[in-house]
Amino acid sequence: MRSYSVIEDGNMKTGWYGFSTLSVVGDVLGYADEILGEIKADFDYPKHSLVYFDFDIFDPSTNSYGTKDKNRYLEDAFSVVHDFFKDEHISRLSVDKYIFCSETFGLIEKLEKLNAAVHSLQNGELIRLNAGIYNMSADDIAVMIDCDLAKIACDHIRNDPDRFYCVYKPGFDKTDALEGYILDNVDSAIASGNIEVYYQPIIRTLSGRVAGVEALARWTDPVKGVILPLRFIGALENNGLSYKVDEYIVSKVADSLRNQLDAGKEVVPVSVNISKSDFDATDPVKMIVDSLNERNLDHHLINVEVSEKVFIDSTEHMKDAIERFHKEGIKVTIDDYGTGYSSLNVIKDYDFDELKIDMELLHSTGKKARTIIISTIKMAKELGIHTVAEGVETDEQLRFLKSTGCEKVQGYYYSEPQSMNVFYQHLADINIPSENKAISEFYDKIGLVDIISSQAMALVGLNRNRFKKLFSNVVYQQYEKSLLEELRANVVDHTEIDEFPYGLDLLDTAYKAIESKETEYITFDSTGCQFKFSVVLISSYDDYNMFLVGLDVSSFEKRYGMIMPDSYEDVPVPFAIYRPVMNEDKSKVVDMKYVFINRRYADEAGKSPEDIVGKTYLQLYPESEKKWIEIPYQAMVNNKIVKEKMFIDSLGKWAEFTIMPSSIPGCCSVALNVLDEKTSRKEQIAQNTITDDVIVSVAKVLNGDKRFHEAMKDVFYRVQHVVNADHLFIMKKNESILNNAYECYGEDIMLEDDKVEEGIPYEVVDKLWRKFARNKTYIFINDIEKVKAVGEEIYEGFKSQKIEQFYAFPFYSRAELTGYLCAINCKPIKEIDIKRLFETISFFIGAYISNHDYEQLINYDALTKVNNRNAFIDKEEDLMEKEVSVGIVIADLNGLKEVNDNGGHMMGDSFIKNTADFLAEIYGRQYVYRTGGDEFAVLIPSIDEYIFKEKNEQILNELNGEKAPNISVGFEWCSNASELKWCIKKADDMMYKNKAIYYTKHDRRHTHIYN
Repeated sequence: MRSYSVIEDGNMKTGWYGFSTLSVVGDVLGYADEILGEIKADFDYPKHSLVYFDFDIFDPSTNSYGTKDKNRYLEDAFSVVHDFFKDEHISRLSVDKYIFCSETFGLIEKLEKLNAAVHSLQNGELIRLNAGIYNMSADDIAVMIDCDLAKIACDHIRNDPDRFYCVYKPGFDKTDALEGYILDNVDSAIASGNIEVYYQPIIRTLSGRVAGVEALARWTDPVKGVILPLRFIGALENNGLSYKVDEYIVSKVADSLRNQLDAGKEVVPVSVNISKSDFDATDPVKMIVDSLNERNLDHHLINVEVSEKVFIDSTEHMKDAIERFHKEGIKVTIDDYGTGYSSLNVIKDYDFDELKIDMELLHSTGKKARTIIISTIKMAKELGIHTVAEGVETDEQLRFLKSTGCEKVQGYYYSEPQSMNVFYQHLADINIPSENKAISEFYDKIGLVDIISSQAMALVGLNRNRFKKLFSNVVYQQYEKSLLEELRANVVDHTEIDEFPYGLDLLDTAYKAIESKETEYITFDSTGCQFKFSVVLISSYDDYNMFLVGLDVSSFEKRYGMIMPDSYEDVPVPFAIYRPVMNEDKSKVVDMKYVFINRRYADEAGKSPEDIVGKTYLQLYPESEKKWIEIPYQAMVNNKIVKEKMFIDSLGKWAEFTIMPSSIPGCCSVALNVLDEKTSRKEQIAQNTITDDVIVSVAKVLNGDKRFHEAMKDVFYRVQHVVNADHLFIMKKNESILNNAYECYGEDIMLEDDKVEEGIPYEVVDKLWRKFARNKTYIFINDIEKVKAVGEEIYEGFKSQKIEQFYAFPFYSRAELTGYLCAINCKPIKEIDIKRLFETISFFIGAYISNHDYEQLINYDALTKVNNRNAFIDKEEDLMEKEVSVGIVIADLNGLKEVNDNGGHMMGDSFIKNTADFLAEIYGRQYVYRTGGDEFAVLIPSIDEYIFKEKNEQILNELNGEKAPNISVGFEWCSNASELKWCIKKADDMMYKNKAIYYTKHDRRHTHIYN
């Protein structure tokens, strides 16, 4: 062994071997190279590992990584590392990055102790150790490559707060390879137009108009296919190249705006994303301003969105940039709000125009998430910051955001991101008007008014002496119902009442408010009750004026006493009042309408009072049993009190309930005692034993060892056995088409490989969703006549298939819809809760299909329909951990280049496909791998040596036939997979010897086998 000396390392004497970032790695690699030689020479030599590690230091007081005392903290950390690894060989790569070589035994334990010791040095700083480990082996080619793999392992966990070390595994470098491809090809992708601008509309909640558009980059590559934005944007940001795409997007957006204006079309502001590294590489302010000026565009037509993470360590720099944007008339939005290290600090320190609530927070609709969203919006209004929420996908989410006063929304509910031509056509098709600058300014003033309060308030528009209420809070809605009833009972002309109470009498007060710019008041008397309104002007546009109207409710409470529904708020249990809905001849009750619910009922139901009151029971819960209509009605007409215990659909819980006639004529009252969790759980388990059994059995099948198609058939059989559907099927979304990928008619189960029928347009199911799933998370239709409202063609399709009942449960992957689990005309066994069954298994099935599709994508060769090299590497690694035998075949095409040169690539592709089919027919398609352009491998686990030799003799015989492909092959039977790599090499050597013989006798057509 060579000797190693301590050298001076910069201005810190760490006592470790150092080298500059430009030099070749020094002593530690020399030491590691000698260790690798020992490992290759001696199988029993102690195992060694290369460890790459670095430090991140985060300072909460400045909201940034790095600190003026960084060297001091690093010096302290280095001293701790030196104590733990003083006997190791270690070298410095840069100021805080090191690599060392150590025996593998006991290494993890040492690193864990080191991490604990480093944490003890924090002193208010967050010092994070990141370590990547590569375990050296006799198959390694070079130590320098091993170092790279250790760094890849380190980078693999850099954004994972729960892990500080990672051991390299094959596959980590696949991601690194894609990043390299992105960096090498970004310029050509921009030049060739493979990176496109996609647009997604931003909708004003108050008006339903398009208030803006976000421009998004999408990369469709001729080699890699669709490269996800998360991958290429992240790769470019990490390497300081994101400015290239951002400049390109700004340029294309500006061109589009200019073209639209020149064509006489309306435009709205377009939001463009600016990355953190843009501010380091270029001047984004100058870049955007120049793009606008070169095309003679108003500066308000481009808004800037900046992610919250940009502000982590660029305080003064970013303050200056925002100030310059504002001076140029360009608005700035903080994107992904809520995902950074200190969201409140960012809001406090910077002057934003708009706050975009992160979609992940929006997708969590629990009580805490809702409270956070409401508080965020109220805070933003108080600070004069506008609000937009992204990721809106359902009607329920939209209604919730409207109720909070969120000004704008964006998401798949209105439109997925689309290319420019498709986008503008889509807006025309759905007939959503756009805002101009004046209208936008009009609504922006209104958007900063907070009416989510305990005071009764409404936003009321006045246009040509006519009032129209645009929005009102919950308190106002509660009292407005009683006010309308009072007015209808005492006023002959109801015209103005139906638009807005006392509209004509308020007109003078409204005009006074316009003139005075102050709050004006007016009081009305009716049947001994006073109604007092306050009116203040908040925004104007041409002849349209918007007022904030307040209603003093104190006289209401004095006037109505116990008769007012609000008095029932004191009932200490969930409480509701129903009014029966009769059929046309008044002979039968067909529904129950909610007249009132107290706050406890609303809380238990997880809805607001305005979501329930005024609607019927079947509108809200159309799949409910009819007894929930009949029991209240019978209690009312028979003047009886009914007590029972059952599962309440409206609450989703078990409860004891009491139904009795109400003091309000023609109504009945329902008081509920929601059972405690233990009792409720007992009742639920008793009812749903079989449902749970089916769900568990499906989960076991999908998590078992069955092949995909076998598992899907098993799942269909188990579900169909208890739901008895005329037609049970899964529709997979493929762009704008839904295909019946897997389906079951009675006992007849078909999978996608067996089917050739065309799919249906996604817009058909989307129309059904909008009509029948507004208050649910799935589609349920039990009245086919209502389908007429969606479309005559869809209705006729339902009738022709004799559909009387239809379920469709969506499933998702990465927050995007990927398909539906559907059932037609179910006749479930009595014990099955079909809604819970489908809701649960649709999630499992969707995840299983998505995982299968992903595995197919990364492990499947599209040309030959066999496994690809990725699958081969994974299978090789998997087999080496098992003590099984493996049959190995290595095959290589002879003369592919000549075939391509003489017959073209179509003939070459045919040659490759024929070879794959030839191998698959003998060995089984699932065991065949295309490992290169003209290379194939076969790995057959647990095969008997005699059977494997028989198959090899078969292929040798068939290779002498006229129709056999021209290939060279090599075989090896591996008795224990722990020696798989060595055996693969032997088969590969045999194949190359056969190929050499072939090329010495090139005039002969067929393959020669070396024996």
